[in-house]
Amino acid sequence: TFAAAADTSTDADFPTTNFGTSSGLNLDRNPRNRAYIRFAVEGLAGLPVTLAVLRLDVDTDQSAVGDDRCEVRTVAIRS
Repeated sequence: TFAAAADTSTDADFPTTNFGTSSGLNLDRNPRNRAYIRFAVEGLAGLPVTLAVLRLDVDTDQSAVGDDRCEVRTVAIRS
């Protein structure tokens, strides 16, 4: 198990706002809000990763229009 090392979110309506001290990550499609979570994966000694499971606790806004689906993508960090 790897805990998140860092997280942040962005909001298309507030492109210059720093949400660094927010207590949660807000996701929405309209306006376009995105969340980013970084994990420091260590101790695998070069072993291949064959499966990764991401578990999120979701608090849905019952007044929101639309569905509660989300899309998860990987972002490679190059050093």
